[in-house]
Amino acid sequence: MAEAATQERATRIRYLIVAAATLMSFLLYLDRFCVSFAVDYIRQDLGMTQGQAKWFLSAFFWSYALAQVPAGWLSDRYGARIMMVVYILTWSFFTAMIGAAPTFVMLIGARLGLGLGQAGAYPTAASIVGRWMPIAARGSASAIVATGGRVGGAIAPLLTAYLIVQFVPSDAPVQIAPNDLLMANQIASRLTPDEPDKSALEASLIDRLSDEEQASLAPAGYVFRLGGISDELTKLEEANVEHWYDPILEWPGIKQPITETREKIADKWRMAGDGLRQLNVDEALVATIEETRDLRQLAQILTRGPDADRQVLTDFFERQINRPDLYDAATMKSLNLPKESLKTLKLISAGDSEIDDRTMRRFNRFVLEGVFGKEIKKFYGQGWRPILYIYGFAGIFVAGFFWIFFYNRPEVHPRSNEAEHALILKGREDLAKHDTQKLEAAPILPLIKSVNMWYSCFSQWGTNVGWVFLVTWLSRYLMDAHGVPIIERGTMAMTPVLIGMLGMMSGGKVTDMMAARFGIKWGRRIPIAGSRVVAMLAYICCIGITTILPADSSLNTPWMFVALFSVVAFSTDFGTPSSWAFTQDIGGRQVGSVLGWGNMWGNLGAALSPLIYDFYLGETPGLREWNMMFAVCAVAFLFSGVCGLLMDATKPILPEDDA
Repeated sequence: MAEAATQERATRIRYLIVAAATLMSFLLYLDRFCVSFAVDYIRQDLGMTQGQAKWFLSAFFWSYALAQVPAGWLSDRYGARIMMVVYILTWSFFTAMIGAAPTFVMLIGARLGLGLGQAGAYPTAASIVGRWMPIAARGSASAIVATGGRVGGAIAPLLTAYLIVQFVPSDAPVQIAPNDLLMANQIASRLTPDEPDKSALEASLIDRLSDEEQASLAPAGYVFRLGGISDELTKLEEANVEHWYDPILEWPGIKQPITETREKIADKWRMAGDGLRQLNVDEALVATIEETRDLRQLAQILTRGPDADRQVLTDFFERQINRPDLYDAATMKSLNLPKESLKTLKLISAGDSEIDDRTMRRFNRFVLEGVFGKEIKKFYGQGWRPILYIYGFAGIFVAGFFWIFFYNRPEVHPRSNEAEHALILKGREDLAKHDTQKLEAAPILPLIKSVNMWYSCFSQWGTNVGWVFLVTWLSRYLMDAHGVPIIERGTMAMTPVLIGMLGMMSGGKVTDMMAARFGIKWGRRIPIAGSRVVAMLAYICCIGITTILPADSSLNTPWMFVALFSVVAFSTDFGTPSSWAFTQDIGGRQVGSVLGWGNMWGNLGAALSPLIYDFYLGETPGLREWNMMFAVCAVAFLFSGVCGLLMDATKPILPEDDA
């Protein structure tokens, strides 16, 4: 019987198992990163501040990191089949709950729940690969599963953008309604003529107005500027002045500062009222100003703004939406536009005069949203909730697929034969014996005591600190440092991610080949350490180009930097399969817990990375600040590579699990 089994051709169910894990990985990253694209819509819909939006995005990483070990141990303890289904359904539920959240607090709760649900996914996937793939194929299988995640992350913004558009009817009106103005008086202030600090974008809009349109545009903006009231309000805030008679006022025609009694200041208010009437300002607003004796109260009145101003502004925006020449390439080349607008933008750039009115109106709406990004509601803001319901519902099908085709061990799978069992267990026959024993607890103490495992943790931490820039602020760097237009910027930002996938696939093959030739110690060490050093050198080259070469050098171009960032992405992903395989080599029956422990530290690095970047960049970074950040990333990769060189895949966490 045994002889017949050895002559039987091995089935290939293990490849179906890897495919199921890859599908899970795809959904994992799709649900994780879809909100990064939709965050502007979410923020405006719920009235969130930018600070709240940052906490919403970062909340995931904290729960995701801290739940890694418990989630991995649950899979080791109760089996990957049941726990993976639980994890998929859990994070899919919370994905849908993000779409249903009516408040910021509930949004944070759903985001934390998403992190908890996804925490067990990769530790469980590593356990699956460890149990279903021969030692010689662990790296390649790990690369395939991880690449599924990279594909999901790359598709997330494209698919989300497409679905958001689909959930807003094509014939939806594009005019800007009064309730679409989130900050009416700020818009009025920005559009008031002769504003000394107006930007080129604002100027390009103002220049398209007639004198009459400018005069009737924004009464509240005139009120703010008349006589320097806004400046006096700022002085009051700085001095913490409590009484109306304390400030020094400066009105039109009065050159020197004056301090007045109550009666004289009342006269000044009346003078201001007469001036406002000459500008055709709403009489009710003028009367309110004349009756006001407290500048703090006046500030509240002006900030609140009368409804009449909102109608003036909506009429103004309607005129802009109907203009065939609103977009100006010279002043708006760096404007962020939705992907739907890129086709229209190409037609405009090519001088196509056959663009229909409906298409032009939609395009102009997006242009205005780009200019007034914080002040106007997004046209597609109503489409973000349905897509999260769809992503959440998709989890039911992925969980069902996984439950049907996956079994915890090859020998219990009805479609896997004895020859495949023997192939998988070759060289680690003790694994089958251990699989019949229940695990009592996660190996926390052995993990803490293992210097070998700490090398892996620190290596993952340094890797994420150096890598996260590529998926967060690369687009900002291309715009701020190189002024790359929107069309080219989108292509450039995606290029490193796509190149990284090639690194992931080739890295899996290389670590398997090197493990077979040099043993698993150096077969894991060399790809991890070498890839991190290459990534470090790429960042150093970025610094060298901007500091050594002249600005007009043929090497000092945006595409050269994209090429170097692609080297970083390729190198990072090249070493990832070796890191996974290392965990499977030393984890034995506790692969889920072991990978979860290392993944926890890596994701803590990912959570801290934006804070580290911001410390060096500040609000308005120049080339010097960007280079400092690149230096930090280079040091992080060097640290990761040194730790990777010290990792030893021949030393298991638990000696009795040595396979």
